[in-house]
Amino acid sequence: MAADPVRFQFFVTNVASPTEPKTTITQIQRVRIGEDDTWYSFPDNAMSPASHPKLMDKAPMKLAVKSLKSRGQCRSVTVTMDAELLKIYNDEDGNFIFGEYMLPETRFRAKTESSTEVNELVQSISALATREESVKSILKHFLVEKFSSRSKNVESWCLNFERESERLEISGSRQIEVFKSCLESDMLEWFIVCQNKLGISADWSAWKANLISTFSDVSWYPVAYAYNFKYIAGSYTDYTIKKEKLILELNRRLEPSTILDLIVIGLPDHIVKTLNTTQVKNLEDLRIKLKKFEVEDKTQERNTQQNFNFRNKNNSSTYFGRNSNKRDENSKSNQGRTFTPRNRPPPRRPCKICEKKGMTDRFHPESVCWYGEGTVQKESNKIEFESKDPPPSEEIPKN
Repeated sequence: MAADPVRFQFFVTNVASPTEPKTTITQIQRVRIGEDDTWYSFPDNAMSPASHPKLMDKAPMKLAVKSLKSRGQCRSVTVTMDAELLKIYNDEDGNFIFGEYMLPETRFRAKTESSTEVNELVQSISALATREESVKSILKHFLVEKFSSRSKNVESWCLNFERESERLEISGSRQIEVFKSCLESDMLEWFIVCQNKLGISADWSAWKANLISTFSDVSWYPVAYAYNFKYIAGSYTDYTIKKEKLILELNRRLEPSTILDLIVIGLPDHIVKTLNTTQVKNLEDLRIKLKKFEVEDKTQERNTQQNFNFRNKNNSSTYFGRNSNKRDENSKSNQGRTFTPRNRPPPRRPCKICEKKGMTDRFHPESVCWYGEGTVQKESNKIEFESKDPPPSEEIPKN
């Protein structure tokens, strides 16, 4: 009758390297027979898998070392020992040895302290951590833009949120935690108020109803904004993407041809007149045509800028180059002259006759001056008018 095979358990774990703390290494720390409570520890210089080449040829040991990914993970691996391996780890009397070194024993007296149960506890915690991903790691795969109080269509956003939750299998309180992380900063006060009323354990449908009733815009403004959205400047492709997004947020059931028409009528008139309805049958055709217009616009803009720079260069060279000598000669010959701008009336000068009499604020012509040669003063009484201008009703006497 064949003897039962001998099975040893080896304890394998990932720890920090004693020489480089930032490096993680794998160690084979101890061995025991079957499920015995007594373990036999390897010396520090014999814990590396490289020190056990025959043992590492066994498939269970290869899989165990390969399965340890992070620091702190451990496994108890059962290996069926053959005659060659028994000579390495057992002497003739059944003592655990390694080379010429007899392994010290470590006994776990309490059952709860056994490495098997510790190993199972570590594995269960690791599995729980794997299942219960953090919100931050979930958001890396959550393809929904953040919601703001300025969002145009609340119902469309909620629909996208529900689809992503189903795809990533998120529900319950974890779904509400992810929902909070998908809100902009201006929505946090609303979330706190809603949390006080509903609670974090409330179903998503209750949160959704409150969100729609609070921020949904029932007016026609979102419809008018989306349909009347026009191209102003920038990339034509960016315009088509923006308007398509606005339209789909309002109504996802619109026909593609209707969406195409609404996008085209928002383009500039010269493009609308150039596009051919028989050649542009979908958005992909439209974007191909618009890319050609973008290339033409950039080429025209570049040529215009080059012509502008060329004219400025010629004007500056004419002014500062070959005509500079003439300009200097003209400036020298015109020194001492005063030039008045064209179409400006000559300056007003006071009447010289009145100015001699001390009245410098009279600006009438000398030919009509009251004190001129044609003026006759009364012999009986010399009357001098103190006013600035002579009385309008007075006539000059004739001889």
